[in-house]
Amino acid sequence: MNEIIAHVVKNFTTLKFGKISTAEKLITFPDLSEVEKIEAVVLNELFAKRIKKAIEQEELPGNTDVEFLTFSLFSIFLERQ
Repeated sequence: MNEIIAHVVKNFTTLKFGKISTAEKLITFPDLSEVEKIEAVVLNELFAKRIKKAIEQEELPGNTDVEFLTFSLFSIFLERQ
């Protein structure tokens, strides 16, 4: 597992996508109320934000490596080949 994480961290580049349009949201999630108000976020940015908050609230140790933990969690969602 550590080898996978090291590979991901070394070769990781953030994919840049355009903003999701209201039409795309409504087509993809027709039954979700007020879907047009929901903003999409990049998964690794979401993880990093939540990890930092957990450190601030002392739910994680202060010496937690945010980048390493972010990529560790992100690697769970990588497509297996």
